[in-house]
Formats: sequence, structure tokens, C-alpha cells
Amino acid sequence: AVRALGTSPETIARHGNAIATRPEHDDADVRQAAVKALGTSPEAFARRGEAIATRLEHRDAGVRHAAVRALGTSPEVVAWHGEAIATRLEDSDAGVRHAAVDALGRSPEAV
Repeated sequence: AVRALGTSPETIARHGNAIATRPEHDDADVRQAAVKALGTSPEAFARRGEAIATRLEHRDAGVRHAAVRALGTSPEVVAWHGEAIATRLEDSDAGVRHAAVDALGRSPEAV
């Protein structure tokens, strides 16, 4: 259901509160889809960007990866969250580290 809702920025904006609770769901796929969905809607992201940033410390590498990718969508967002993204350069998961490098590359002044 989260994946279906995550296909449209308008839908995410409308159902963002419900999606925002899913990063703590028992199913890893639901957690990842929720963070990814929140990062695709500028309106939802503006209201929940800090919630996405807190997912950089999540126990699930997939959620951390989705959070880095969501935060790395624009140079402005990277600049705002650059320090937090930079902490993922030493993540235990190679995919998260790679996503952090990609994100930081979008805004060299972020770090």
C-alpha cells in the first residue's frame, strides 16, 4: 500500500501522516518504501524532512539508504542536511556509503 501511495506527490501530500508512521513498521520493505515515498513529494518533504533525516540512524540499512537517497535529491536539501549525510560515509553498509557519496556530490559546499 505504501508503494502504491508513493507514486504520486499529490497522494503523498494527502496521506503523508499515514506514510510517516511506516518507517517503524515490522516489514523492511514497508519501512524503505515509506522513507522513499516521503522523499518524492516536495510538500511532504518540507513538512517531514527532519523525520527523514532521523532515519539516517535507523537500525535497518535499507531505511538508512532510502533516507540518504531522499535527502540527496537536491543541492539545497543536501546543503541543509550535509553534516548528517556525511556521517553515513562510514556506515557499515556499502550501499548507504555509496548513496552518501552520491548525495554529497550534488552539493560540494555541504560539508
